Amino acid sequence: MTNIYFTRAIQPENDHPHFLAKALIVDATGKILVLERSNTHPLFPHGVDLPGGIVEPGETPLEAARREIEEETGLGFAPSQLSVAFEHVLPHPDGQRLSYMCYAALVDGDAPEITLSWEHSSYQWLTPDDFMQQPITPRTDYPFAAAVHYISSLRHYAQQERPELL
Repeated sequence: MTNIYFTRAIQPENDHPHFLAKALIVDATGKILVLERSNTHPLFPHGVDLPGGIVEPGETPLEAARREIEEETGLGFAPSQLSVAFEHVLPHPDGQRLSYMCYAALVDGDAPEITLSWEHSSYQWLTPDDFMQQPITPRTDYPFAAAVHYISSLRHYAQQERPELL
């Protein structure tokens, strides 16, 4: 069965849509890819970041995520290798709303080498514990802060006691 998130096209409601697609990329050891924005990045220079960016008009969030991952990291993923992790809609400072979808992708083997674009100056593969320790400040990009919360909630859920089933 096809997930609706993979097929729906984002239709801008006006001339300045704010739609983003991001990705949590995880290696076989469970480490998460974290990028550092370059000093020339127009938003939050030197801030922590996940691969991803703007969903272009007529593009689905999945298509945007795949394109942005390849542009920013050099990694390529088939559509079937990306799963929706979470999505959020937030108010944007210009009075519109910021919608973003975050996908999860697993790479084969240990952390591969990454080919960075101009938007990022460095990268690192972090354990989930180290990922959750990344500082969240007013200048932290919304999707990154949400990803930290998402990973934290998954870890909390996994540690809960479960009743035994018959």
